[in-house]
Amino acid sequence: RDPTYKNKREIRKRVSVRLARWLFSPAYSDYGADYFLDAQDFDAEWAKTVQVSGGVIKGSTATAVLTFPKSKYFDRKVVSISLVREAGAWKIDKVRGRYPKT
Repeated sequence: RDPTYKNKREIRKRVSVRLARWLFSPAYSDYGADYFLDAQDFDAEWAKTVQVSGGVIKGSTATAVLTFPKSKYFDRKVVSISLVREAGAWKIDKVRGRYPKT
């Protein structure tokens, strides 16, 4: 559900140094939502149904769009993720939530 505090070592392997500083700070504790989903709730089906598109790599940065299809309990959700290359691995640096106009 919210793996940030339960498995700090695994999260640290997957996020940038910049993002880790914020995720493990009191500011994130006050955020009130899951940063990666940009939501307070989630659908267990999302792990099976998420779609990735629009991947673009420019040097040591990359972006992609994640689409979580409409489900029984939630409307369709789209987020944009930015990644950076650190220590030879792609790591999540920023997640921006947005809802499509359609």
